[in-house]
Formats: sequence, C-alpha cells, structure tokens
Amino acid sequence: MPKTKEKKEEIVEVNTGVAIPVESNPDDINIPYFAIKSALSQYDAGELGDLVVDKTHVVAKAGNPVEVSILKMIKGWEEDVKFGEPKERVYSKEARDDLAERKGVPVEKLKEFAEITFAIEKPEDGDDGAYPFPIGDKFYTVGVLTVKNYAFVNTYMRVTTLARFNPNMALGDKKWKLTVNHVQGKHNDWWQPELAVTQEDSPQAIIDFVASFNS
Repeated sequence: MPKTKEKKEEIVEVNTGVAIPVESNPDDINIPYFAIKSALSQYDAGELGDLVVDKTHVVAKAGNPVEVSILKMIKGWEEDVKFGEPKERVYSKEARDDLAERKGVPVEKLKEFAEITFAIEKPEDGDDGAYPFPIGDKFYTVGVLTVKNYAFVNTYMRVTTLARFNPNMALGDKKWKLTVNHVQGKHNDWWQPELAVTQEDSPQAIIDFVASFNS
C-alpha cells in the first residue's frame, strides 16, 4: 500500500493590534470644537448657555462648573469686522504686523483671541459618543474653544497670569473649573466662559499627554 504524505497545515499569526506606527503632524489631527449655545446657534443640541461639543453633545450645562484639563493654548489676532463677515486670522506677532499693514489699520485695531484645547473626563452617566478619546484609563471629550473680548480675559489671561507667577508649573499640571455664566450688559446679554484654577493636581496620564501633545 503506497505511503501517503501527511500534509501539515501552516499556521500564520496575524497581529490584530492597533499600535501601528503612523507618521503624522498636527495638521492631520481632527479635533472638534466646543461652542456655547446662543440664540444665533445653528444646531439643535442644548439650551442657551450650554457647552456643546461638535454641535452634537452637551458636556456642561449653563452655570454648572465642570472640571477641565487644559491641553494647549494659542493666541491669535483677527480683523475687526461686522458679525458674519469673513475675516483673516493670524497666530504670530510677525503675521499680526503684516496683516495690519496689508489692511491699512493700526495693530491696535486687530482683535485678540485665543484657541484653548481642553479635555473633560467622562462622567458616570456620560454618553460614549461624546467622550471618545482615551487618555490613561479614562475617556474624555476633547475640543477647542475660541474665546475673545471678556471671555479672552476670563480664560486665556487667567491661565497665562497663573503661569507667570508659577514658571515651573506645566500647562496640564492643575485641574481647572470651567463655568459658562450669564452676563447682563447695558444693551444686551450673553453667555461667557470663565476659568478658575483648582488645588487639585491633574492625573499623571493627563500631564504626560500634555507634554507629548505639545512636543
């Protein structure tokens, strides 16, 4: 009886992990924006004064403080134009001076603003879709909030003032409280974000993430 060759089945191991090296730069990252719901907002989520991420999820109710970890801040300048008109934005003093010269206006006529990137930890009852970013063993919502006028003073300048008095403190070392407050002026009213530093240190995972995020 002829001998039959035993066919051996070759087992191929497939790595199904997600830790694939990817070369990228900051322009390749798609971070959503935070917005404060107003009467002019063109989205359905939230009520007046609520902090909304990506025009979809409410992550803080008006007047209710929420803990945030600041990841990045950048200051800029923009043209002072009427609401709704297109405007040019720049992010360095050299570009600011060039913009003022091209537009034929003094530098002082350009408006300061800041873009603040921060993270909010997912609460126990949080929607998974609103907090998709893992940092350490927690999930967060991450977004960029653009501030100007009084909001610029009560957010960006509070952080930079603290940094001036604490030069050895890194941006993400402390937790902050963010509150959207209602402000009544002489002729109109608005909702304004305000930041206040807490005495609580950020988790080490956040501190490490901030260092890598800004490197």
